[in-house]
Amino acid sequence: MTFHFSLFQGFALTEGKQKRTNLKTKSNKMTKQISLILAHVLLALGLIAQNAPFDVVLEPVSIPELGGIQSYSFGQHDGKWLIVGGRLDGLHRRQPFAAFDLAGHNNQIIVVDPVSRQKWTRPLSSLPVSVREQLSSTNMQFYQEGD
Repeated sequence: MTFHFSLFQGFALTEGKQKRTNLKTKSNKMTKQISLILAHVLLALGLIAQNAPFDVVLEPVSIPELGGIQSYSFGQHDGKWLIVGGRLDGLHRRQPFAAFDLAGHNNQIIVVDPVSRQKWTRPLSSLPVSVREQLSSTNMQFYQEGD
């Protein structure tokens, strides 16, 4: 009887191992199927994204006296650009005491004609302090509707 019990117990262990192996195999198959479906979806989305009804083309424009400016706000009217705020000194320093010093603020209103490659400026100093500080800030939110 002990011998018979050993065979039964051995069979049960083998069956348990086989069930675990079958579960692992099913799990691996499921993982492969999910990965394959995900790859197809991503590929399809990539192909759809490539068929846009428009093209984006960037053409550099060099305005000799404009200089560098970043984090500014702008608008346009009659082909001219209005630039307000931002920084003139490039990326701000990472030292908290000198990160956004006043020397780097754009303290003028700039109008640019990209066709004639001309630039005009007016200082913000003639404006009230409350307006001047707002117009010389960086990363302002802005929105333009129409020309």
